[in-house]
Amino acid sequence: MRAFLRTPVLLYRTPLRAMLGRFYVLIEHRGRKSGRVYRTVVDRLHTDRETGEVFVTSAWGDKSDWFRNIQATPSSGVWIGRRRFEPTQRIVELQEAYEIHRKAKEERPLAMRFGLALVNYPFPKTEEDLRELTRFMPVVGFRRFEASGT
Repeated sequence: MRAFLRTPVLLYRTPLRAMLGRFYVLIEHRGRKSGRVYRTVVDRLHTDRETGEVFVTSAWGDKSDWFRNIQATPSSGVWIGRRRFEPTQRIVELQEAYEIHRKAKEERPLAMRFGLALVNYPFPKTEEDLRELTRFMPVVGFRRFEASGT
């Protein structure tokens, strides 16, 4: 299973990464203990068309290494397909995260169903199920860093 879950990272190293950008985002992050740079591919939930902010979720909850790492040291880079940018990031508040999960369920129900099945999490059938999912799977927003004065 671990090898299967590593496949998107390997594909991001090939020209096929352009196809992955629609569904997945590669996050570069530094280990909070080792200081080593890691690259993790995560599910792309939603993109705000006005701001360009990309929202991802931690399928393993707030215990995921990548999630804990970016809380200690912000991500140094985000890849969406072939595009890489230096991000500003934020952990999304619960109510907004719920709305993002709701949009993802409406916009891409098959992708959500598949992703949840991979981590053995039930597909949310009710509003309360979706709220429980939101409490378990935090949402992170990444936006292109824009230096002030430029």
